[in-house]
Amino acid sequence: MTEPRTLSREKLEQMIGETETSLTDLKAELTRRDQAAQHREIDHLEEHMNSAETGLRSVRDFFRLLTAELRKSES
Repeated sequence: MTEPRTLSREKLEQMIGETETSLTDLKAELTRRDQAAQHREIDHLEEHMNSAETGLRSVRDFFRLLTAELRKSES
């Protein structure tokens, strides 16, 4: 890479412009990837909800069983 001190003002401005354009493109790519990841998660939302419901049902069944066992042991 050429030493910046030896470059003309016009060349420096051109390089800055190109760098800013590249930075803008990179930021846009990051945004696109983030949005794609969010869309993938939304596409699987029903699976996540079903999994949560199954887990909640298991916890509820466990507490029912525990309560029944405690009542038996108190009798």
